[in-house]
Amino acid sequence: MKELGFVFWPRSYNSIMGLNTNLGRHEKVPSVIAEMKSNGIYSYGTKADFFGMENTLEEMECDPQIVVDWNTYAVVASNYIKGDLREKTYSALQKAEAKIDKKDPDAYNHLISLYGQLGDKSEVKRLWALQMPNCKRHINHDYNAMLATLVKLDEIAEAEALLKEWEIHLISMFQMPGWCMV
Repeated sequence: MKELGFVFWPRSYNSIMGLNTNLGRHEKVPSVIAEMKSNGIYSYGTKADFFGMENTLEEMECDPQIVVDWNTYAVVASNYIKGDLREKTYSALQKAEAKIDKKDPDAYNHLISLYGQLGDKSEVKRLWALQMPNCKRHINHDYNAMLATLVKLDEIAEAEALLKEWEIHLISMFQMPGWCMV
């Protein structure tokens, strides 16, 4: 891939490592990790090296040249979830929420899914309630994210109610203005 001139970002490496792991080609993962390191990308969370991840995060937070955004804390929280470190997960999620642009639906959707993984219905509902007035346009992706989380939490009645709300929203989105019917 590199020979073809593709630029690799952490997510690209993560996808390649996941692909190799899922295909049972575990012997290829170390070379991907070595290439990441040579490009200054570290995979502490992937290896459940929480100490290394925390040290890197602390260095990033102390470096005025680096902007630590909500997504950084969300990635940290996701790794803590995998390690079943609930208290640290909540701390990272609070930091992520403090950094989000209140009008960014993707940030809300991501945090909602992380709280859903924790099984925290109250935080899921709280963030959805914040997202609705703050994000003016609600697209299918927003409803899909919330519906998936509600189903995962076994909140079937709430998921059905949200589905009905979504249907109403879709109908109102596609109503033709009066001037078009003339």
